[in-house]
Amino acid sequence: RLLYGILLEELNYSRVNRYIDKDKNYYVLYTRESMVNIMGFDEKTATKTVRELTDFKLISEKRQGWTKPNYIYVHDGVEFVEHSQPMNRKNYG
Repeated sequence: RLLYGILLEELNYSRVNRYIDKDKNYYVLYTRESMVNIMGFDEKTATKTVRELTDFKLISEKRQGWTKPNYIYVHDGVEFVEHSQPMNRKNYG
């Protein structure tokens, strides 16, 4: 999906801006609203697309709270393995 490519690009910005969680994994802050605006999706399609990317282990999400965007962890997409790891300082540049 095109959204995965956009999230990979956002991951580059996250790396430059040092968006790193306590486990030293890079994450993307990208709201559903941003997906709707950038991709031209409706909210239902954005949610479905995120679910598909999650099912294929290309991304995972961690909720921050009701009014805050989720942390989106973008996985490498090279292997579809059961325990795919988020990109971090060791395996991403």
